[in-house]
Amino acid sequence: MNAFDSAALVAAAFAWPGVEAGYSGDTVVLAADGRAFATVSADGVELTLPPRVRDMLVETGRAAAATTPAQALVAPDGDGAIDLDLLRLAYERARVTAAYRSRDRLR
Repeated sequence: MNAFDSAALVAAAFAWPGVEAGYSGDTVVLAADGRAFATVSADGVELTLPPRVRDMLVETGRAAAATTPAQALVAPDGDGAIDLDLLRLAYERARVTAAYRSRDRLR
């Protein structure tokens, strides 16, 4: 089993428009347009998603349920990788929510 490279995951997220990060020790909170969408730690990623989306990911085995209905835990696979598509899904949902709430169109 390879170690999870959280720095590489955070670097990949920074390539997307509007991504910001807040750091707290070894934990990184990723946000898009001011809305948090993921918390990255050495253990994996906790995604913020609508409850229905989270439930589908849990049902299909792509994530585990977290303590709150809007959180999904994604652990690294045997190669130490996280499915970047899941992180992108959380990012896009955060952007849509921010745009809807501000009534702006996505760029």
